[in-house]
Amino acid sequence: MRKASVVPKIAITILLLVIAVILSFPVVGVASSRIFGGGIVDISDTSVKEYHNSKPAEGRIHFIANSASGDNTGGALDKGAYYYLIPKGGNKASKSNKVDTYILVKVIDGSDEYNGMNDVVRECKDGESVMGYGASGVFKTILPDEKKLGEKMMADKKLDKQTLCEFVLDISTPVGYYTTRFYISLVFYAVGIFGIYLVITSINKNSDIEEIEVKRMLFKMEQDRKSGNKNDDGSDRMFGAANDSFGAAPSGDGSDGGYKPTFQSQGGGSQDDPFAGSMMSDGGSGGGFLDDSGYQGGSTRGGFLDDSGYQGGSTRGGFLDDSSYQGGGGGFMGGGQPQDNNDYDGFFGG
Repeated sequence: MRKASVVPKIAITILLLVIAVILSFPVVGVASSRIFGGGIVDISDTSVKEYHNSKPAEGRIHFIANSASGDNTGGALDKGAYYYLIPKGGNKASKSNKVDTYILVKVIDGSDEYNGMNDVVRECKDGESVMGYGASGVFKTILPDEKKLGEKMMADKKLDKQTLCEFVLDISTPVGYYTTRFYISLVFYAVGIFGIYLVITSINKNSDIEEIEVKRMLFKMEQDRKSGNKNDDGSDRMFGAANDSFGAAPSGDGSDGGYKPTFQSQGGGSQDDPFAGSMMSDGGSGGGFLDDSGYQGGSTRGGFLDDSGYQGGSTRGGFLDDSSYQGGGGGFMGGGQPQDNNDYDGFFGG
């Protein structure tokens, strides 16, 4: 069973999450404020109380009171930054439009926002710009150097009695950019989280595979142990001799790895073969069962049915013949050899 690759998935997942963090970090505050903080501020009719850091804002600017380059501050501000002083609401102050607060608007020199704001400046020489400029940006906390520049710009226009807003409207980057970047980062977060899921799944899968492999190995070892069908040399011999098999009689001397019996059969055979001189064979000093010196045969000890046997006779007598059952000499019914012809010879004398 093939294991799942884990290291590449971990590397890709980490890369995706790093990209997601890089994309979201500069814009998460703006996106959160837009989604959860009441949406986008309208520059034209919103109270200053609604301005705060990372608050997105949009609206048309019809009047610009003054403008200045950030480079005039001795390089303390961003290089290439350009600032415009506008009244709250973006319209010229008048008897019908009383303005007590002015706002600094920041752009980047040479950008589209810069060109659009300059068009309004030129039109404001004779009053207000009819078309105005549609600004889109984010409020940011004013920096000390920016505050000094703004106060100087207000003083030049004799607006000392008015208040400078504590937030700068940065329109160098539109609201749409923040939102789009935030959504893209969410995609990377989602893919990264899915990557984490794949990593965990792969680790669990590999763990299961390892467990299965261990169980298989242990099972095989147990089966080999129980079968016992292999010797050290790899053969299937069971009792030592490679040529031995069930049903083959051993040679009797144990030379081929078999056993050498030391007992004597009832037939009286003196050979090592336990079947020699037994029930059906002949010969043997002890007599068999059915043949000579056996059951119907005879021997020095007597058989059972023949000479020196059951019906025969011997020096000791059989059972039914001479010196046997009906004979004498220690038979059963007497009459046989006269050697033991006494009253007690046989069962009925002799």
